[in-house]
Amino acid sequence: MPNEEFKFSNRRIKKIVDIDLIEVKKYRECFTKLNQRFDRSEQRIPDIWLYERQDIFCIGEVIHVRRKMLGMTMEELCQSICSKDTLQRLEHRKKSPQQAIVWELCRKLHLSPESERTELLTTSPRARKLEKEIRYGANEGKFEENLVLLEELKTLIDMLEPINQQWILRTEGMAKYKTQKISAKEYENWLEQAIKCTLSLLTLNFPENRECYLTNAEMVCIYHLSLLYVEEDFQKAYKKIKLWLRMEQKFEETENEKNHIRSYELYMHYWSEILYKMGKYELSKQYIEKTISVCLQTGRINLLDTLLYDWMRNIIKLQKINSAELTEKDYDLKKDLQYDLIISQFCKNTMQEKFLKNVLKDIF
Repeated sequence: MPNEEFKFSNRRIKKIVDIDLIEVKKYRECFTKLNQRFDRSEQRIPDIWLYERQDIFCIGEVIHVRRKMLGMTMEELCQSICSKDTLQRLEHRKKSPQQAIVWELCRKLHLSPESERTELLTTSPRARKLEKEIRYGANEGKFEENLVLLEELKTLIDMLEPINQQWILRTEGMAKYKTQKISAKEYENWLEQAIKCTLSLLTLNFPENRECYLTNAEMVCIYHLSLLYVEEDFQKAYKKIKLWLRMEQKFEETENEKNHIRSYELYMHYWSEILYKMGKYELSKQYIEKTISVCLQTGRINLLDTLLYDWMRNIIKLQKINSAELTEKDYDLKKDLQYDLIISQFCKNTMQEKFLKNVLKDIF
């Protein structure tokens, strides 16, 4: 009997291995095709954490730009943390101070010192788990469930911490707006309050000739605020969002998209979405193509399925406008939708996966 069990286990293991190999082959073929489609070699470079000392953009420069942006003097920033000389050496990349000093400087500038994929400052494992559940729940439209989870989360984190306040206000505001518990105007107030946790609203009109640095959380707040204006006033939407659009040029001039990919892919996606809503389909498509190429190069794929669908959406719009002259030669929508479905499965984006399956079923 034991031998039979062992044989059965081996057969079962072999079956699982075979399935895994089939899945790996499917994913590999998909990524190979996408790399060819977007003219990107498959040589990957490592994902660099935003604050890691690398090339021009390092924590010293981030601290310097953020301090200037918030109008703080060196004396004000380093008070009770470190000496002015230490801060000067850090900002000029001449010194790497103790991690504790860097963390305190970051927190005073409302920058998260966490290297993990989180926007909350907490040491609670349960809080981190809830944050992920809420994020994934929003992707699947589970806003009622998120409101319940948020109440528990509030009891586990420091609600006096501005970074935590910002995340809660943005996330809870969206859940209430999506469940029609608050109006668009009330949601706008929630987003403005979220931004004010770490920035003055006056910062949204920051001079274009001066450098700025925004966190992902701040960019998300500004983006959703802009979306509220898109349908009624494109100029107002653009005015809100242009604060972080200037970051693109500097990142690309120094070829540092790969180092700031967590910011770069996010704001490029948001900007292409705004352009799409404004009817600028060709320009939106170009931005998406550039972003997909960078994501493939760096192996950052958590937005790839969304970007790929948005890219197809622009192509379809352009084809309808220019029906006599297709924008993509021999374009195969079904094949690209299938690639996108594979990417969503690889990323475990269940909401996008269900959506794409329905699209394929309805169209084909």
